[in-house]
Amino acid sequence: MREDHFSLRGLTIPAIRPNETLYSWAGFFHVLSGSCNVLLTSRRLYGKPYSALLHDFPANIDTLVERTRHRLGRSEELALRRTLLGYFLSTLDRHNAVRLLQLVLRESAPSIKIQLGIPATRLGGRHPLKGCVECFEEDEAAFESAYWHVDHQLPSVWICARHDRVLRYVDSPSTPVHLRDWVLPRLGNEPRWITPRVFGSKPKSNLLRIAHFSTSLASRSPGEIDGSLLASTYRRRLALRGVSTGHGQLRIQPLLREVSGLLTGLGEIPVFQRFFASDASALDFLPDIARRRPKRGHPLKHACMLALLFEDWSDFQNEFETSQLHVADMELDFRSHAIGAHRSQSTRNAFLDVVRNGTSSIRSASQAAGVSTTTGLQWAAKVGYPIRRRPKKLKPATLEQVRTLLALGLPKVDVARTAGISAVTLSRFLARDQALDEIWMVARLSGLRELNRNRLTGCIESRPGVPIGVIRKLGASGYQWLYRNDRDWLRQKIAVLRSPSTSKHSTKRIPQDPERGPTA
Repeated sequence: MREDHFSLRGLTIPAIRPNETLYSWAGFFHVLSGSCNVLLTSRRLYGKPYSALLHDFPANIDTLVERTRHRLGRSEELALRRTLLGYFLSTLDRHNAVRLLQLVLRESAPSIKIQLGIPATRLGGRHPLKGCVECFEEDEAAFESAYWHVDHQLPSVWICARHDRVLRYVDSPSTPVHLRDWVLPRLGNEPRWITPRVFGSKPKSNLLRIAHFSTSLASRSPGEIDGSLLASTYRRRLALRGVSTGHGQLRIQPLLREVSGLLTGLGEIPVFQRFFASDASALDFLPDIARRRPKRGHPLKHACMLALLFEDWSDFQNEFETSQLHVADMELDFRSHAIGAHRSQSTRNAFLDVVRNGTSSIRSASQAAGVSTTTGLQWAAKVGYPIRRRPKKLKPATLEQVRTLLALGLPKVDVARTAGISAVTLSRFLARDQALDEIWMVARLSGLRELNRNRLTGCIESRPGVPIGVIRKLGASGYQWLYRNDRDWLRQKIAVLRSPSTSKHSTKRIPQDPERGPTA
């Protein structure tokens, strides 16, 4: 037995080779064991029949480490550096990244791709096995057999940085788990290979840059690179290139031209083909990860954006740290604003003390506090201080009209328009008359309640048999407003619809209780 192998319960356990994937190692173990039962091999290693066959996200890694007596390394290190998991977790938010890591270590994770958001990125969840011919030859010379290298399997790596050779990939109608056997580079049945054609030095150079940033991303710890900070970093560099405004707005067409320049000549590589499919697909490729409210992005998109904007990883780190400092400065500004707000509250309290003592008029107290008389009147009115009002600019007839319209609960804009006054004048009037403001709010709420009840009832009656789940999505149904402001009545309404007397003519399902929320 070779020195780098060890025996366990009569079975030869190979040592894991440099940069080898767990999937490749398990396949080599299967060959050495002489077993013909793939599922039995997986159970021996992982305690599960299919875990060992998952070439991108194997699970139950704690079990594997325990059964190999920790000879392969720590569980976290295997999960993050011997599978694709570390590549996807580096830009995920830290809480979810740690949660998913623990899930993969301790149990199976059948929905791991969905939880990582891979389908939502529209780049596809299939990760074809890839390799470099020259790496395979070196592996055979050093270790007797070729194996799958981790960095080659990263979805955004399509060139071998060691040999400057475009990677070829296995053309398989299904994933290895569906084949119920291992696919190894040069052991067993030779897989069918496809080698994408990349012509010219510029496309190859771009592939190498993308590969460099991809492996750098994969080496980060889970959640190390915050998505919002990353987007801010992109925008700062895009602004220098004239692709983003000073306010952070992206100039989409210049950005697409930049991305097109990066990906030109890479049309035969599967993961980049979507960009060339249509204008809509191109628009989907990168802008969403650089907006002020970025979406969760596939690491491939981040690797491409990094390759587009930065010379190397150290160049990116410098800019990323600058963004962190900028955010820290913003937090300090926010704290200063909070301190200012506290001081403003102290000023208000001092103003009210002077007014209550009767030692000064509201105007004088306002001047001493450094605020306008209007602000002083509003502060005094909110605490119920009696104000001796001067004659209003509004005529008595206009005032009476305003009071009547407000008591009806009409919108402020309509009241101001009908009375012939400005919206600002009306707002100031209500700020000084808290009693009338409360009357208007109650009347307004009552009017909206009646309006939305009638809307929902009308929608139900005009669409007999249609479930509430459909009706509540209609913008004019009033459901959303009722859910937020009149939930008891809404619950009673749905209870009536559920009663046998109202549902016997309909075979459609009535939705769940509104307590689950309008978007449930």
